[in-house]
Amino acid sequence: MSTVSLPTRQHAVVIREFGEPEVMKYEEGIDVPQIDKEQVLIKVAYAGINPVDYKTRQGKGWGADNIQKNQFDHNQPAILGFDVAGEVVKSNSADFAVGDKVAALSFDGSCYAQYVAVDSKLLAKVPDNVSLEQAGASPCAGQTALQFVQFSDIKAGEHVVMNAPAGGVGQLVVQLLMKKAAQDNIKLTLICSPEKYDKLDRLIDKSKLAGWIDYTEDKAFPDL
Repeated sequence: MSTVSLPTRQHAVVIREFGEPEVMKYEEGIDVPQIDKEQVLIKVAYAGINPVDYKTRQGKGWGADNIQKNQFDHNQPAILGFDVAGEVVKSNSADFAVGDKVAALSFDGSCYAQYVAVDSKLLAKVPDNVSLEQAGASPCAGQTALQFVQFSDIKAGEHVVMNAPAGGVGQLVVQLLMKKAAQDNIKLTLICSPEKYDKLDRLIDKSKLAGWIDYTEDKAFPDL
């Protein structure tokens, strides 16, 4: 196990009940979590905000069910936040060392804090050309994009029509699909506004697209 000198207390944003944003409270004196086997402790640099966060805060979904069972039923506060990027400060994993820059989608939440314990199997090292700020916004959207492409089971030579390619998930999906287009000879047509289409120049080579449909024009849907 590798480690550095660490505090025993931290500050965090906690909830003690479900509800509107007002239930979130900044508190000091929260215990820094201990790590189990094959876990690492991350010093949080950035934590992302996703729909799962506000839905959990409202008491909806699997995240809220886990909080009710693991925290509220034991009169303990809960810490939200499922996306995180930061630096490893303690490690019980052979795959990650103190000082590694990492990002994770933590299904246990707890990322709205100075430190969070995460299973090493959920971690990825952050490449040198990616900032921690960028990495902190990527895990949930990135996992969604990967699952979208994998579960779609797109076959070689097929024609894919994609809506909303410039959103948080869409801008990742479109890059994965362009890679698949090069590898598997699929055709890709995008549906978006001219404004969003222009933004794709920094992400993909639009000359490789099979087509673009501007939904803001009052025209019949083209025959693909």
